Amino acid sequence: MFEGPFNIDGHIYTRESLLEYCAVVAGRISSGVADGKTDGMAGGKAARKDTGVAGNATDRMAGGMTNGTNDGMSAGMSETGPGQEWKKKLYRFISELLTEDRPIVQQTSGTTGDPKVYELDRTAMVHSAKMTLSFFGLTPGNTALLCLPVDYIAGKMMVVRAFMGNLRLVTTEPSGNPLNNLTQPVDFAAMVPLQIFEALKTPEKLNETIGILLIGGGEISETLRNKIRQLNRVRVYESFAMTETLTHFALRRLNGPDADTLFRTLEGVTIGSDDRGCLTVSAEGITPGTLQTNDLVRIHAPGAFEWLGRYDNVIKTGGIKVIPERIERIVKELLGREAVIVPFPDSRLGQRLVLVLEGDETGASETFSKKTGITSMQSRNEAVQRKETEENPIGQENKNGYQENEPGSGNGSSLPGNLLEDLKTRLEKHEIPKEIHFLPQFPRNRSMKIDRREVQRMISARGKE
Repeated sequence: MFEGPFNIDGHIYTRESLLEYCAVVAGRISSGVADGKTDGMAGGKAARKDTGVAGNATDRMAGGMTNGTNDGMSAGMSETGPGQEWKKKLYRFISELLTEDRPIVQQTSGTTGDPKVYELDRTAMVHSAKMTLSFFGLTPGNTALLCLPVDYIAGKMMVVRAFMGNLRLVTTEPSGNPLNNLTQPVDFAAMVPLQIFEALKTPEKLNETIGILLIGGGEISETLRNKIRQLNRVRVYESFAMTETLTHFALRRLNGPDADTLFRTLEGVTIGSDDRGCLTVSAEGITPGTLQTNDLVRIHAPGAFEWLGRYDNVIKTGGIKVIPERIERIVKELLGREAVIVPFPDSRLGQRLVLVLEGDETGASETFSKKTGITSMQSRNEAVQRKETEENPIGQENKNGYQENEPGSGNGSSLPGNLLEDLKTRLEKHEIPKEIHFLPQFPRNRSMKIDRREVQRMISARGKE
């Protein structure tokens, strides 16, 4: 299945020499290495530099490791220790991959449910890798950057793609900004949003260094999307993925003339939706059948869909189901800052919608003023509340049969007037939040997704103070 040769960090290995080198890095072979007596573990005639014969295993192992420390900014990335744990994990996985009678076990991230453990199918991994290689037009000799930990399926699959496509694999220690340790341009790379955020501090380098950039593993903020749209050379794609499908099965372009609002499935992938409106997916040669997701989607054409939100997050208010992600996207577009909609108990509606913005209220006042022309939040709120009360007295149903809630109920403030007016043009009446709160920084999980339950708990705790 994996015959080689394998090109990793400028060294070319046969299958046998790579397995030997994996043992060296993992520390299972110690005699004769430290003192330089063994020069053929991964080197000698079997492993060689692109430009000639490589040195002994110890020289190459030391030369390939970095002394930098993990800045801790990317969730799930290994701490740098004396033994360079990230590199040990990489070669331990390669050893598992090449030893075909050994199972490869993978745990899901648990960001959308309880973590599950899977035994990965090598044949399915190969099929997935070929789909990606074909979609992006990657050919033998192209370079692929591995800057994600192999603890997760995204890191593992980058190795498989390199091996199946005869790509030159370039590895760097997983860190907040992979560009810091990258000394050469690469044709293909995959990163999480936080790495992109850091890399975009030097957009020129990102634009010039990477040919195709795949983003996954977390939410891409509206601010980040806007910055990505400014990149004019690197081709940037957002992935739609799950562990069960061996990373992405659909992609959408984020920048350039081919930027898309819809996800497009890879060849061999079939999608549908259930009676809840949630996505179903089957991938030829990868999934054992049709997988059921909790992702609410709108299918526009065969193989093209719009992601609406998670079924788990749906809020029922006044007897009507609301998808919070839809409201959040519009608020982000209007204000250019992170937003979350959470439900709170309400005596009439059952649950009312509460808007929570990231940052302090002072910054929000400036944002509202710049975006909407509001000069006095308090006076605008009072005027709007009077207008709303006149139009729909508290406790009475509006023309849609939706019962209005008290403006600013609870400990939050009413929405600023112009923001409220803007939302009215974009949302249904029952989708408009009843109050607004602020958090200096949103809590996030290890995949850097906003922890909605924790946001709700933090706001609720304020009301008890």
